[in-house]
Amino acid sequence: MTMHRSYVDTPRGQVHLRRAGEGPRAVLLLHQTAASGVMFEAFAQRFLAAEGAEEFTLLAPDTPGFGMSFTPPEDYDLDVWAGDMIAVLDALGLDEVDVLGHHTGGAVAICLAAAHPDRVRSLTMVGALGMSTEERLAWHEAVRGMEVRPGGGHLVDAWQQVGTIDGPDTTCAPSVELQHREVIDKLRAGARWHEAYLAVFRTDLVARLAATSLPTLLLCGRHDVLAPYVDGTVSARPGIQYRELAAGGYVLDQDPDQVVRPFHTFLQVVALQEAS
Repeated sequence: MTMHRSYVDTPRGQVHLRRAGEGPRAVLLLHQTAASGVMFEAFAQRFLAAEGAEEFTLLAPDTPGFGMSFTPPEDYDLDVWAGDMIAVLDALGLDEVDVLGHHTGGAVAICLAAAHPDRVRSLTMVGALGMSTEERLAWHEAVRGMEVRPGGGHLVDAWQQVGTIDGPDTTCAPSVELQHREVIDKLRAGARWHEAYLAVFRTDLVARLAATSLPTLLLCGRHDVLAPYVDGTVSARPGIQYRELAAGGYVLDQDPDQVVRPFHTFLQVVALQEAS
């Protein structure tokens, strides 16, 4: 199964989109930094093979500034990206979607759900983002951008960065092929890729999450660099479901079934609740 690729015209520019499935219920998939919608291809194949998958259409846009979408001249901002996703939904004629976001994509998903509750049926985060102000500040200060250097040293830096997204824990290190793909996406994003991290860490996502009331699921691998923030995420408000995964940050490529199974079950429960 190959995801169909196209462009969607929005007021700010063209957004590159991967799409699979023909069902009436749309699911918006938002990627991590500095990846693209390609990270959902293995997930889409497994999700659409599950029983009942004919009810769904999967949509995986490249966040502006990444993949093959337009690059905005303004500073990267989670709320602006959320607005871009609304523009994509409007262009596609979709009133409402379920949203799954991975890492930075989860941050955009939270902002989308908080600002546009009438457009989001349910929220699923892969990776915990419930950081305190002090934790966000520490991460913000640690962010380093890519400086293009003679001799190509920045290429080695990119290779090392995508190979260690789980920090010093190498239990779930990527294959050479996956690492190569992620490096290509990082280099395509250019010297501004780190601005996405800055946008995440300057935003109080706990407050944004607390402002939502929709069905919410948190999935986080025990080897994920964001695992320490599970408690802060779940305690943002009552009703957030949590499931620990035996995985790291590349779970959607390395073992997509770990996400497919609980996510599919979650969507079925949401649908039943809506029907009751």
